[in-house]
Amino acid sequence: MLLATAAQQQPLLLFLDSVDQLTGIGTENNKVSWLPSRLPPHCKIIVTSAYEKANPELSKEYDVLRRMIDSEENFLEVKSLEDLAMQVL
Repeated sequence: MLLATAAQQQPLLLFLDSVDQLTGIGTENNKVSWLPSRLPPHCKIIVTSAYEKANPELSKEYDVLRRMIDSEENFLEVKSLEDLAMQVL
């Protein structure tokens, strides 16, 4: 397993963007079931998922990920960009 290769001399950082858009992985009700709930030393995973309070169907993976994270310090919600910021980008 890739996660087991992490070491102090070679830490591992995985970026998984838009896990809510994955297909063919996990179950229809839980597309993130394959993610480990505990990581080995020297291994970090950054995961992004869509969230809309008014759209629970879109937010399913976000809700599962939120429950998987046992420490609030390991969770960061990134808010939508304002119109001006979107224009700058």
